[in-house]
Amino acid sequence: MKIYKDDGSIYKFKPEPLYLGRKKINKINSKKNLELISCFLNKLEIKYVLGYGTLLGAIRDKDFINHDEDIDLCLKIDYFKIFINNLDELDKTGFKVVRFDERGFLSIMLNNDYIDLYFFSNINDQYCECCGNFLLSDFFNNTIEIDFLGNKYSIPKEYEKWFLLEYGETWNIPIEYKQNIIKEKIQITKTYLKNILPKFLCQLYYKKQSKLKYAKFIERINKYKNK
Repeated sequence: MKIYKDDGSIYKFKPEPLYLGRKKINKINSKKNLELISCFLNKLEIKYVLGYGTLLGAIRDKDFINHDEDIDLCLKIDYFKIFINNLDELDKTGFKVVRFDERGFLSIMLNNDYIDLYFFSNINDQYCECCGNFLLSDFFNNTIEIDFLGNKYSIPKEYEKWFLLEYGETWNIPIEYKQNIIKEKIQITKTYLKNILPKFLCQLYYKKQSKLKYAKFIERINKYKNK
């Protein structure tokens, strides 16, 4: 697979099939990986926040969630090209790109544990999107620092609102995802099809899925607007 950089050069990578149930997170490796990518981003002056399961673990469990599978970082789309243009420097740290979506998403891996990086674009003054994932824009504009596993990381100040919108009112109750062979095969097949189907077909599918997910996101916004 190829990623085109602004200087005209091409970054080549080998996709890795990533799916829920692939393996549980190695906490020792992931702690090192988070420290390493944080150092890399800081050198490029790229701001980010902990997101999704990583954010939930940092607040609720004071650790990575036992049944989680990766690290999640969320960034503004403004930094996407900066990151892409420095992929060769990222290689020198040991990370390798294993998944990429030109809309603003990629996964990087080191020692068989991976990090998902979501680069969000504003869709209006209140909301932003990355590949069908929706957040409040204020999560990037209003942040605080916390100590997580011995290091300082930025998170949204209103992290409980994130949890409500993403996980519902039971966000503080650990619920392990249950995988089975059928779900696994479906996820692997989707990854394969994404890499071989014509771009316009993928775009039509993404557009339809994004519309459906946005509608559900707005439903959750309305449900929890007074909480």
